[in-house]
Amino acid sequence: MNKLVRQLLPFGSLVLVICILSSLRPDTFLTGDNFWNVMRRSSVNGIIAIGMTSIIISAGIDLSVGSMLALCGMAGAFMMVKGCELMVFPAMTVGRIAVALAAAVFSLLLVRIQMTKWKFSPFLAASLALFLVVLADMGMVRRTMGFYPFIISAIIGIGGAVIFGFLAQAILKGFKLPPFILAGAVFLLMACFYMALITKGIALLTPYPMLFGTIIGIVAGIYCGLLNGALITKLKLQPFIVTLGTMSIFRGISLVMNSGQPYNVPLYKYLGEGEVGIIPISVIIFAGVVGVASFCLRYTRLGRYTYAIGSNRQAAFHAGVNVERYLIYIYMFTGLLVGIAAMIATSRTVSAQPTAGIALELDIIAAVVIGGASLAGGRGSITGTITGTLLISFLRNGCTHLGISTDWQYIVIGAVIVLAVTVDQLAQTKTRELQK
Repeated sequence: MNKLVRQLLPFGSLVLVICILSSLRPDTFLTGDNFWNVMRRSSVNGIIAIGMTSIIISAGIDLSVGSMLALCGMAGAFMMVKGCELMVFPAMTVGRIAVALAAAVFSLLLVRIQMTKWKFSPFLAASLALFLVVLADMGMVRRTMGFYPFIISAIIGIGGAVIFGFLAQAILKGFKLPPFILAGAVFLLMACFYMALITKGIALLTPYPMLFGTIIGIVAGIYCGLLNGALITKLKLQPFIVTLGTMSIFRGISLVMNSGQPYNVPLYKYLGEGEVGIIPISVIIFAGVVGVASFCLRYTRLGRYTYAIGSNRQAAFHAGVNVERYLIYIYMFTGLLVGIAAMIATSRTVSAQPTAGIALELDIIAAVVIGGASLAGGRGSITGTITGTLLISFLRNGCTHLGISTDWQYIVIGAVIVLAVTVDQLAQTKTRELQK
């Protein structure tokens, strides 16, 4: 199949669907309000589909995005409703200082062992050593404040400190320090940043629960992506199996968090209902994500390596690409986007539902495949994914206007997926025949 035809086929299908539905229901479908309603709904799926595009290009798959959406929404809403009450940390007491210093001494010894005996990199050694300080300090917090502050503060503290340590190492590398000195310096900076973050930084955010909850929801997505990427790369498991398992895990956590009940956040409306002029805020965020993702995929090392890994992982490895590291980055990037989408979805319904996102992965994967991405990896584009997302959104919207039930909509979307994959397989077969 001609490459140009394959690229234009999704867009042509979108135009055809819009024309047909406009002719059948011109009074309700072909209106400005309906258009912006479709765009609002498309923004959540589209943001997630952009992350899925990078995964599918790298020859992976993520079946957990729907459950991840629910978990991120529940985590963010929890912080808005209850979290800030729990996050009022006690001041830096003498006991906490003593425990932190003792843990720091043992951690420096651990860094030394890691560097000399286990041959770990400076950053990895510093990161693992940081856990001693965090566990020691969180033990003090848990004794006085309970389980939830222990978990939440550990996530925030470790995540923030690791990111800060990564930046610190990038700066310190310019001073040509010996590996052990570099690791020790990075560890001490991470430990200091951690203590400052959980005692002062979080206190500054507690008066702004909506902002705080939004940040937590997005960070939760990053951690979920990190878990998926780490399991896939470190345990050498297939993405399909790993994400099938984490799909169940994330859903279970979402249900357990509030005994299967939603968290209502009636004041959290801006992302879902806010507008700039006539353009919804969610659509603006969607457009921003599209721009950043398109730039990254086309012009950055991560984007080039994504295509390289998907085209031929072994060749990419022998060319010097750290395949495992970049696969983790890809899944973390997707988790970040799921977190953003989750907070938009939560804002749109002013509640976080533990059952949100059920079967969402069907629409997401369909959008990416319809947009021209190959499930075999190595091919895909942001433009195609946007077209596929809009095609499914307009199809669902049109079916609703025509009075077609949701059950039949699943049949239609499933048939479209089968058709798209069939076209993709025929195109690959034709390409292999021409290469021979």
